[in-house]
Amino acid sequence: MARMDAVVITDLTDPFADWSQTATYTPASTGTPGTVQAILTTKEALDEAQWTAALQATADVLVLESEVADPQRNDTIEIDSVTWTVAKKTSLAGGLFMLSVHRDLRPTYRK
Repeated sequence: MARMDAVVITDLTDPFADWSQTATYTPASTGTPGTVQAILTTKEALDEAQWTAALQATADVLVLESEVADPQRNDTIEIDSVTWTVAKKTSLAGGLFMLSVHRDLRPTYRK
């Protein structure tokens, strides 16, 4: 998985190709998936005990505006077989969006 934890890059144009990986982006409005390049940056490093107790994980994902024209809340992006849900988008210089994403970590219980 391409990760940029604690890395600061001032020119996002060239490094994007080096750091990005193929992901599947699905707009909630259409449900039609598409392939995009993305960079996942996780926000927390949880040990095994914390993962068991955590309710959700959060992260940021960088995507190209040319590949994801209008990201919206509740769209999903799948990276390394893990599906993340978009909570917020921020436009960045260089033709990028930073998407604040989350995924549910609660186990599924049956009654």
